Amino acid sequence: MVAETIAGAAGMTPPETREELEERLAPLYRLFVPRGAVPFTPDMDVQQLRDILTEFSEKAYAAREEEFGLMPDGTPLMREVERVVMLRVVDEYWMEHIDAMDDLRRGIGLRGYGNVKPIDAYKQEGFDMFEKMVAGIREEVVRRIYTVRVRKNQEVQRRSVAKNAVTNAAGGEKKQPAKKLKKPGRNDPCPCGRLRPNGLPMKYKDCCGRGQ
Repeated sequence: MVAETIAGAAGMTPPETREELEERLAPLYRLFVPRGAVPFTPDMDVQQLRDILTEFSEKAYAAREEEFGLMPDGTPLMREVERVVMLRVVDEYWMEHIDAMDDLRRGIGLRGYGNVKPIDAYKQEGFDMFEKMVAGIREEVVRRIYTVRVRKNQEVQRRSVAKNAVTNAAGGEKKQPAKKLKKPGRNDPCPCGRLRPNGLPMKYKDCCGRGQ
């Protein structure tokens, strides 16, 4: 997946200017490439660019694996992170795809007014949507792998205890009343603003409200 992300950013032809190179690498700056770290030369070819980006990705990945450490059985925690991220992303995008296909099925009959067979349009558009879903899964898995943060329970507990100790020593702290937010309906757009692969907003029941 990382290799495909790099190939997509590098493009099919060499960049002609520094500005063009920066534009291509913009999505990778938020992941594993330091801004301005890739040198531009007029004779740079696509394979050289891919090799440079691959080296950056491998170094960043190794650093994150070392940062996350090991699980009790000695397995790198990164393996579990990979598994969880993959399952979560596939589940989210597949549910979005099912909803999108359902919406397509309901409105596909209108294609007949344009002298297009609805069944043919359904097959073609369904295939295009599936391809977009697969591409979206690849991009999102790579993004989360390089940006996810692992919170260790022990550290969280120590911070919580320390905060309570300071509060108690100061004679207590006046609590502000919590504001009660209106819960969105199951079919309402999710407040987080996440979009489906087709650009439509996700429903609350398929996003933050899943399982509720």
